[in-house]
Amino acid sequence: MVIEERKGLNCGGIYAQTRLKIDAQLKLASKFEASAGLGPQTLANLNETATALGQKRREFCELYKVTPELNKEDYFRTYGELDKRESDLDLIFRTVTNKDSSDSLKNLQTVAPRQTNAPADANAALTELRQNLSQMDLRVSNVETKIQELDPLHQTIKAATATVEVFIASGDAINTHYMDSGGYLAFAKGQDALMVVTSLDCFGIQQGGNRLLYRGVFTLDATSSIIGKPISTLKDAEYVQIGFKPMAQKQQVLQGRAIVTVNDSVRLEFQVPAQQMTQDFIVIRDIASALAILK
Repeated sequence: MVIEERKGLNCGGIYAQTRLKIDAQLKLASKFEASAGLGPQTLANLNETATALGQKRREFCELYKVTPELNKEDYFRTYGELDKRESDLDLIFRTVTNKDSSDSLKNLQTVAPRQTNAPADANAALTELRQNLSQMDLRVSNVETKIQELDPLHQTIKAATATVEVFIASGDAINTHYMDSGGYLAFAKGQDALMVVTSLDCFGIQQGGNRLLYRGVFTLDATSSIIGKPISTLKDAEYVQIGFKPMAQKQQVLQGRAIVTVNDSVRLEFQVPAQQMTQDFIVIRDIASALAILK
């Protein structure tokens, strides 16, 4: 609900609004250059830093739109609310020009030289703003990291299960729970297994019509080397291999499917194509579409 309410935020408009305010205030500042001692370099520094402020406001706005944990108070405390409360940019101009930035431009007149060292005041204010921007960078980076951590696809592998069903051509009268003879599913690249899920048991159930079902629910061993690696590691797999210990070699596979769930949140579904087994395992080579969400 919070995210829906924020979808209408115009983050590009926030940047444009900041940019317009900067341009207007730079025109004001140029009138003080001769009288207040503001040099071209100070104005250039102000322009560069204030532009960065607008960009950071926009970045934070985009994060605010998709992060329920951030509230309005966080947003305004970090960047100030344009036109409603004083921003860092307003503070700088008030320090440099001794004039309220909310004054209408049409009523502006050149003011008398300030008694203080205007360039020093301006540069001090710019230094403070740059420090604030560095803090904003860190805050934005922290929020981006948090968002990535919340995204299931950016998490590391902690657990995985696979439910596998394979139909072979057989009229054998089998209706058995193989308590001590299970199976496996492996994500493989070349001759290397990237991740293997296994079980100690499986089922063989005659379906009629010369169709025998082998079914198993496999899990990832807690000591597996894949634990702690990014889920995206699985996108490097070239094929998926399946085996059931009770299944005889060189069977005619009719069809099947394998549903792999990683961390209880990422679901990968593979279709087992019809094939003649050449050994004691089944191979799924067309896995690109199933792994597409990991790209």
